[in-house]
Amino acid sequence: RGFNVAALTFERFIEPLRRSPTYNGVTAGSLVPIRWRLLSAGQVVTNPAAFQSFTALNLTCQGTAVPLNDTATGGPGLSVNPANGYFTYNWQTDASWAGSCRRVQIRLGDNSVREVVFRLQ
Repeated sequence: RGFNVAALTFERFIEPLRRSPTYNGVTAGSLVPIRWRLLSAGQVVTNPAAFQSFTALNLTCQGTAVPLNDTATGGPGLSVNPANGYFTYNWQTDASWAGSCRRVQIRLGDNSVREVVFRLQ
């Protein structure tokens, strides 16, 4: 791909998304935006090759959730905003997941994994 991913720094998940162990409360069946930023040598990364995969795993619910109160635009999948460097993965949840929890894993181009947890209502 011609992109060096060895020196990626995960800056953070973008608010209002809350980091694990806080559960982000979302409506089952909705399109959920998951945003983050990456840096390399102090510079914002916008190359889609810095993203490798998205996985949502079943998780036993513990504790309460804080409503995410964020809205996705566009369709499901990955987009990158070159203006602010935000990677956004729009996650299409299933209505049948109501009452369950999911651990979302974002695998980056350097093979590191960042996680965030959701409670679906």
